[in-house]
Formats: sequence, C-alpha cells, structure tokens
Amino acid sequence: MKKIVISLISIIFLIFSIKIYSLRILNHEEYMYLYRSKDELYVTSSNAPRGRILDRNGVVLVDNTYENNIVYYKNSSYTKDKEIEIASYLEDYIDIDIDEDKVKEFYLNDHDIKNLLTKKELKDYEYRKISKESLQELLMSKVTSKMLEEYDETMQKRIMIYYKMNEGYYYEGKILLKNISDEVCASIIEKDITGVTCEKSYIRDYKYPGLTNVLGKVSLIPEEEVEDYLKKGYKMNDYVGVSGLEKYYDEYLRGKDAVYKVNKDYSLKLIKEEEKGNDLVLALDIDLYNNINDIIKTNMVKAKKEVNTNYFTDTYVLVSDVKTNNIISLNGIEILSNNKDYSFKDITSKIFTSSFTVGSVIKGASHTVGYLNNAIEIGKKIKDGCIKLYNVPAKCSFKDLGYLNDIEALKMSSNYYQFKTLLNVLGVSYTPNIKVDVTEDNFIYYRDIFGMYGLGTKTNIDYPIEYTGLKGDKVSADLLLNFVIGQYDNYTALGLLSYINTIANYGTRKSLSLALKDNEVIDIVPLDKEYYDRIIEGFYEVVNSGTGLGYTDRAYNAVGKTGTSETYYSKDVTTITSSYVMYMPKDDPKYSLVVITPNIGISNQDKISFANRKMSKEISKLIYEKYISY
Repeated sequence: MKKIVISLISIIFLIFSIKIYSLRILNHEEYMYLYRSKDELYVTSSNAPRGRILDRNGVVLVDNTYENNIVYYKNSSYTKDKEIEIASYLEDYIDIDIDEDKVKEFYLNDHDIKNLLTKKELKDYEYRKISKESLQELLMSKVTSKMLEEYDETMQKRIMIYYKMNEGYYYEGKILLKNISDEVCASIIEKDITGVTCEKSYIRDYKYPGLTNVLGKVSLIPEEEVEDYLKKGYKMNDYVGVSGLEKYYDEYLRGKDAVYKVNKDYSLKLIKEEEKGNDLVLALDIDLYNNINDIIKTNMVKAKKEVNTNYFTDTYVLVSDVKTNNIISLNGIEILSNNKDYSFKDITSKIFTSSFTVGSVIKGASHTVGYLNNAIEIGKKIKDGCIKLYNVPAKCSFKDLGYLNDIEALKMSSNYYQFKTLLNVLGVSYTPNIKVDVTEDNFIYYRDIFGMYGLGTKTNIDYPIEYTGLKGDKVSADLLLNFVIGQYDNYTALGLLSYINTIANYGTRKSLSLALKDNEVIDIVPLDKEYYDRIIEGFYEVVNSGTGLGYTDRAYNAVGKTGTSETYYSKDVTTITSSYVMYMPKDDPKYSLVVITPNIGISNQDKISFANRKMSKEISKLIYEKYISY
C-alpha cells in the first residue's frame, strides 16, 4: 500500500512538473499572449506579402506587386465633427457615390428627432408600441429632400466618406481608397492628416496568363467558406487562395501579418513585424511548357486541315520525372477556328477534371490481372482471332495478327489476347456463342487492380480538385470484354501518367506532384519482377517495331503503348480518340509522357489523322534533347 501511495505522489509530482515546464518555458509566450489578451486588444495589419511561385529553374511564375491604399485609423478622442473635418481633407482624392439614405441617417443623428415626430408617435414609442426598427423607418420617411438641402454637394460627399471611415470594427484600419499612385500616396503622407496614412497592399502578379487557372487565384474569403477560415484564425478581410495551387498551398504561401497592440486611445503599437510567405518551387519547367504548347498548336493547325477532324478541338500533354512523379509540364490547348483563321485557348486546368475512353494504352494493367491469376502462360503463343459471345457481335483485333505470345500481344495490341485472358481469369472455356455470366464483383476486381496503377482512382496530386474518371454502371460479359481493352471506363490524363510511371517503377506507385518534392508511396502492385519484365519488353516492342512505331525515335530506347478508342460524340457521330503513354530510357527510366487527342477522327472513316503520333515524336525529341542527351 505504501508503494502505491509513493507511486501516486510521484506521478502527481511529475504531472505538475511537466505543467510548470510548459507554462514557464515551452509555451511561455503563448500563455502570456492568452493572459494579456484578457485585458488587452491586438490587431493585425492588412495582408502580408505571399510567397512567390517559381518553376524548377527559379523562373518566377507568380510574384507580388503592390498597390497604395488610403487607410484611416480611428481614435477614441475623435468626435463626429473631427471626422467630418478629416473627410474634408480627403474629398479631392476620393470619388464616392452619394447614398441618400446615408445622408438621411446623418441628418437624423445631427438633429433632435423629437421635432420630426407627432405627440402620438412619441407616446407610442415611449410605451414600446413602436420598435426601434420601425421608428427608424418612420423617421427616415419624414426626412425630405428639402431638409437635406442643408447639406450641399460637398458636405454630402464628406458624409459618405465619414460613413466609410466608420465601417467595421472601430480598431481596424479602414481602406478608403485603393490603388492610388505613388504621387498621391506621397501627397497624403505629406499632408499629415490626423488618423490617415497611405499603406501598401500586396496583390498577385501572374507572369504567364495561360497557366493562371492552374496556379490559381487569390481573393477575399468566399462567403460560403468564411466560418471555416475564421476557425483557422483567418480574418474576415484576409485574402486567401480560392483556386488552384494558391488554394492548395494557401497556408504555406500566405504571409504572417504584423501584430499591433491597440492602446486605450485606439492608437497602435507595433508588437511583431510582418513576415513574407514561403516561396513555392514547382517541378514545372516553364520553357518546356512553352515549347510543348508551340508543338501542340502547330500540329493542331495541320490536323484541322485534314479530313475527318471536324470534331477535333483539344489536346492534353503531361511530362513527368519517373522516379519522383513530379510533373515537369502539363499542357491543355483548345483550337478555335473562324473561317480558317485559328486561335487558341489554354485549357490546362481541364486536365484535373476531364476523362476519356483511352483504348489499348491500359493493356499493361489488363496483362497484370492475367499474370496475377495465372491466366497468362509466359511465352506461350495463341492464334489471334475473334470472340463471339451469345447474342453479341464478334469482337476481334484490328486485323488478324497470327500467333502471339504475351509480349507480342502487347506489341501488336491484340484485343483477342486480352479477351482470352479475361475468360481464363473467369475460368471459362471458350466456345463460339457461349453464354458467359459476370457479376459486378468481376468489374470491381478488375477496377481494384487498375486502381493500384492510378487508373480510375485519385493520384493524390497536390491540387484542390481531381476527377478520377467515369465508371460504367452496367454489368455484362460484353462490357467486361470492352473494359479490358480500354473501351468502357473513362480515365484521366493524370491516371495514365500514374499508370505508366508505376510500370516504370515495377509496381511502386507514388502520388503525383506539381511541387518539386519527394512524393510518398501510396500503392504497390503485387506483381513479380519477371512479369513486369514481360510487360516492359512488350511496351518496348510497341515503340520500336509495333503499333507505336514512329511515336518516339527508336534511338531513345523508349517504352510505351498506344491506344485508339471510340467515343459516342453525339447521337449520330462516333469519334476516335488517340492516346499515347511512354517513358525513356528503358534501362534507367527518367522521363514519361502522356499525349491525348480526343475526337481526332470519325469512326468508320478510312483516314485517321496522325496528329497524336507527330506531336508525341516531336515532344519526345524535345524531352530527350533537353534532359537526357545533354
């Protein structure tokens, strides 16, 4: 019992010691601030400068510029007449509309209201038959235009400035006029007007307008988010990131405002200087971004002059560092035509919200399901052909490809090989016109494996919004066959980038990032190295002698996959989307590329534009010469 008592005393003593240490040393300043704040009032300055946003080479993408503002600070000794006098010094600088209701309010505050009310009205108010609100409405209605002639136009302007000087909390600086010239600012300071100063307010300067939607915008806190921001310690008049990277990295970029103590006369004493926010360094190479934009635009103009490109308007490109998953360039361009004169619109931000039927680029994931279920026998050849299910038209490869093993099936993009693999996964022995029963669980299983690559799931990119694509909601064997060749679910360009990088890293998937940083591992595809070697070899053959020949120069030793898919554009039109994913070099992966050209052609037409191939080849060359061969 004695030991228990001694132990309890020791524990209590330890708790008190920790508390005293916290109060006196560890969190002393915080507790002192809380103590002082019971009796003292502290305010912060207007927004401190945010950190800049830079590209990987130190090029400034977003900077701060400033504007001069006339700011008024109230003092407890200032009377109404004193503030009207101050307003008179400012009337030549401030252009302000006259609000007659405000002038009426001023009149009522400047006169004995009893003179405006009847005896009955006064009695009704005295006995609370008229509320304060109703009384105010009644009084306002009794103030005539004739009465207001007491105030000439100049006085009415001063009255409006006076009201602006008294908006908000009494201890906060009131911005009376924004964005004045340095000369006017100097003039205001020189006049030494009581309570009035000229202060700098920092605003964002976006150096590359095309990227603004990705970089984001800064604005006053949106009304619907005010409560959340106030809980985080923000002020009502704070400027915050409301979109893009400005929003995602708001707390990192935002500066720390100066802190002032409010004296009893409402004057301010500086307690803490303002601090500029942190600079954010992106993985983006702005020169590469600009050069890729030029390649896209040139090839889009050429493509629009070809047949069957009526519905082709958009192109999307992503380039990344394979090892880190940092994005080096992201490009989205829309071509606008008017009587054969072309202009362009930057739609890069749509990369985060758009998805596509991408076709055969995803066959590495389909192969993965086959390998995991022993549904593919390494090296064994099967004869290409068609699959004919009950009550469903035959499904074939784009042509008879002869005998193929697992590598050759990827090289030549055999649909039949994927269909047979799927039937093996389902445990179905194929015969023509066979009925195959599938369930939603079969789709879920495939989607789970695909999701490990980032297909149909979030890539955890550092951006406020990310669309994961569109999943088909019907269940049938026919649709599952479509699924395994990339003709059912829709995927994003970001998902494709995550997918090709995961293959390059033998199943290790990291989150994607626009900032220059080390990204965390978020998934591992449980596929043995020997199987990845087969997928990679198949993709190498695609680029160097298969369906992807000409998309990347063979000298670059690249690994990749092409895709062609059909999309129902409208009731009467089915279009073709071309996709390409690639990384290089094969033996030491460094950089990856995704190119998507939606609606590049029209289905069932003889001629399809090779714009995707041309763009991919030029961009591959650009990447190789800039980063690999130097």
